[in-house]
Amino acid sequence: MAIPARMVGQTLQARNRLLEAYLTAREHIVEAGYGMEIDWQDRRDFRSVSESDFLREAAWVVLSAGMAEAVIRRVFGRVSVAFLKWKSAAAIAQRREQCAARARRAFGHERKLRAIGLIAQFIDDVGFDTFKARVSEGGPAVLRELEFIGPVTSFHLAKNIGLDVVKPDRHLVRAAKAARMNEPQDLCRVIAELTGDRLATVDLVIWRYATLRCDYEQLFAIGPVQHGVPAIWAAARPPTAGMARPTACDERDKRRRPPSGPRGRKE
Repeated sequence: MAIPARMVGQTLQARNRLLEAYLTAREHIVEAGYGMEIDWQDRRDFRSVSESDFLREAAWVVLSAGMAEAVIRRVFGRVSVAFLKWKSAAAIAQRREQCAARARRAFGHERKLRAIGLIAQFIDDVGFDTFKARVSEGGPAVLRELEFIGPVTSFHLAKNIGLDVVKPDRHLVRAAKAARMNEPQDLCRVIAELTGDRLATVDLVIWRYATLRCDYEQLFAIGPVQHGVPAIWAAARPPTAGMARPTACDERDKRRRPPSGPRGRKE
């Protein structure tokens, strides 16, 4: 089906508006001192992730669930020492009770500390290389086999270990809704196509801007849906009756800014 020229024009205008919004957000967070987060995310490469890297990032995601970024930043160093600085899954598994007991002096959430030990045990039992190969093939879904890692936190961990994915947290969901997108993945994919940035980097920029500016939804607002189709998609496909409207997400989510880059989110 041919798309009317007027709708094509609206689509181009919408894409330009979305590009402008993203570049504005990117510039704002760099000027605010968060440029290193973009660099950190850009450098994440799943192929180079070691067993120690994986254990550290998994622990960070577990601890971050439901917790403020600043809280985890304050305690993570001591928790890391308690868990042998993530030396290996085998070393932690052999001493997981002792590790958890030491970590409780810094962080009192028993279930989370136990989960970290169980993750180390799981990786030791399965073998890191084997599990890494499965994650490479199956993505975030495979990460849900780990203790305390669920449908949303699996995307958090996936991003932190270098997979190019989008985490559907509340800020991304709201930004996508403002842009008349059905999913955060759609929003980030269009911006990635326009800029050449990775999906994970686009995700990061939108999230960080949202933590700095309470009016972030206004920045990404594009305008009304045209003929049942989000304007941004008009040039990509013909109008479809009954297209689902964007929905809100109940997941609460925040991230942190550690010395090495953005790893934390509140679930």
